[in-house]
Amino acid sequence: MEIKVMHVVRTYLPETENWLYHLLDHTNDVRHVIYCEKYLPGLFENQKFSFLPLPSIYESDFGNSFFGKIRRFFFKKLLQTSGKTKQQFFTRHLESEKADIIHIHFGTMALVYEACLLKTKIPFVVSFYGYDYNPKYNYKKIFHKATALICEGKAAKEQLIDLGCPEKKIFIVPLGIIPSENIPLKNKLPGHLNLVQIASFTEKKGYIYTIQAVEKSLSVCPNITLTLIGPDSILKRQMADYIRKNKLETSIQIKEAVSPACLNEELQQYDVFIHPSVTAKNGDNEGGAPVVLLNAQNCGLPVISTFHKDIPDYVIHEQTGLLSTEKNVVELVNNIVTFYNMSSHFYIKYCTHAKTHVSNNFDIHNSSIALNRIYKKTGIQENNDR
Repeated sequence: MEIKVMHVVRTYLPETENWLYHLLDHTNDVRHVIYCEKYLPGLFENQKFSFLPLPSIYESDFGNSFFGKIRRFFFKKLLQTSGKTKQQFFTRHLESEKADIIHIHFGTMALVYEACLLKTKIPFVVSFYGYDYNPKYNYKKIFHKATALICEGKAAKEQLIDLGCPEKKIFIVPLGIIPSENIPLKNKLPGHLNLVQIASFTEKKGYIYTIQAVEKSLSVCPNITLTLIGPDSILKRQMADYIRKNKLETSIQIKEAVSPACLNEELQQYDVFIHPSVTAKNGDNEGGAPVVLLNAQNCGLPVISTFHKDIPDYVIHEQTGLLSTEKNVVELVNNIVTFYNMSSHFYIKYCTHAKTHVSNNFDIHNSSIALNRIYKKTGIQENNDR
C-alpha cells in the first residue's frame, strides 16, 4: 500500500544535499510531496516527487538596515492580517494534501513550523543533520509531539539525548550512497601524494587545518599536492589569501565546485581524500559525518579525517583511513606523511578496505529500507492511537 509523505525543507535542493534525493528516491511504495520555502528546479526530480514551493513573495529581501527591518516588520504584519503567513500557507497545504506522514528535514525547520505541527493530527518525524544540534535551540515541544526523531549515527543519537529527546523515539538512518563496482583501484608509489578535499567552505570542514598540515608537511614531503574544491564563499577567499601570503601556490590549488554527476570522475584523479571536520565556534558540526567521505572511499581513496561525531563509523581508523584529534595539525601531518611514504602494497590494502566498507555498510538501498520501516511504524502507531 502506497503512503504519502509530505517533506518540509528550507531549499530543494542544493547540490551538496543530493544525498536527500537519493534517500527518498530509493524508498518503496512512497509518494513524496516536497514543501519547500525555496525551489531550485531541474536537478533532483522524478515521477515520485511533486512540489509545493512557497510563493516568491515570501523571499522578499529587505536587507538589515534600520529601514529594511522596519519594512520587514510591517510586511509580516500585512501577511498576518491577510491570512497569508508562510505558516498559514503550510497549514492550508497540510489540509489539502491529506498526507499520511509529515517528514521535516533539519530540526530548525520544525521550529519554524512548530505551531502548525503541534496542532496537526498528522504524525510527523524530524531528521537532524548538523547545525540543528546546537543547544541554543529549544526542541522540548517538538520532541514531545514527534513520533520519531531521525539521526545519522551513534554520536548523533547522543547529541539528541543531550538535547532532551527521549531515547525510545530516536532512530538511526545512515546517509548512504549508490556503490560503484566498476571503479578500478589505482596505485601510488612511495614519495608522492596527491590530496583532495571537496566540501562547502565552512568552518566545520576544517580547511584551515588541511592547509596548515600540508604546509608543515612540505619540508619532508616535497612531492605533495593538495586540491581544494567547493563553491565560492567568504571562507574560500580567505583560504586563497592564506595560500598566496604563504607562497603555497605551487603545492596547493583551489578549484570551483564539481557537480554530483562529475564527483566520482574528479575523485579518481587523487590518491587520498582529506577532510578534518571540527566543531565550529558557533557550535555547528557534522551531526553524523559528511557523505563525501563515502563517495571518496567508494572510489578507492583512503581518507584522512578526525574523530569527529560519527566519522569513526564512516572511516575505520587504520583500515580505510587515518583519523586524528580535532584541530590537531601535528597529528594531521603525521597521517599525511604516513600516506606519503606508504608502499604500494599497503596503499592498495587501504583502498580495497575502503571500497568494501562502503559497499557493505553504506548502500543507499539499506538506508531507504530503514526509512521505510520508520514510515510504516509511524503510520501503524498513528492508527493505533486513533
